[in-house]
Amino acid sequence: MSEDVSTLQALRKRRSVRLFEDKPIPEPLLKAVLEDAIWAPTSMNMQPFRWYVAQTPAMRQKLAACMSNQSAAATAPVLCVNLACWGDWPQTSQEYLAWSAQHPGFSDMQKEALVKKMAALPGVFQLPREELRVWATKSAALSCENLMLSASARGLSTCPMEGGQGPGALLRVAEVLREEGLVLGDAETQSVVMVVALGYESPQHKLLPTWRRDFSKLVHFI
Repeated sequence: MSEDVSTLQALRKRRSVRLFEDKPIPEPLLKAVLEDAIWAPTSMNMQPFRWYVAQTPAMRQKLAACMSNQSAAATAPVLCVNLACWGDWPQTSQEYLAWSAQHPGFSDMQKEALVKKMAALPGVFQLPREELRVWATKSAALSCENLMLSASARGLSTCPMEGGQGPGALLRVAEVLREEGLVLGDAETQSVVMVVALGYESPQHKLLPTWRRDFSKLVHFI
């Protein structure tokens, strides 16, 4: 059985780092990690997520305040905000069709099948808002995992954050983005899934030993 050792190492060494070094991430490296993030698998290839990448001190301070200024948010040189966007599917499906129509890897039969599949989407998406939110959140979370594993493989550290001291942290993050004119939709079509702190682990950061529940309690063969 062949194994991609680098991938396995990245998976096992990934940790949630809560104190980062005051060191910028080179732009090519940052873009490579985000490129890996958008290659995550998504339902029907609709890619229902969006990333907002905060690098400026002003924006990072605003977002860190939403997260109760916890150390990971306050010290990371980059804060990556992940949104689930379940209202993007009409535009995405049209872009997908336009791309496939010009791609030599699609046969005429496959193109016709994809046209029919995309034409059926309006019926598929006639679901309650909460079901659409959950659908998009699952794909968005896969993108977050891709980002964190890519960062681990490339020598960076991450910390996924869902909130701060008290409720509504992610709602506050969404409001900050909205105030900046960055969020194009509204609460009916998108929501913040998590904020991922990204950077270099500080030499002062203290990692505790990693614990996992017993395999037999988490995995059941049926």
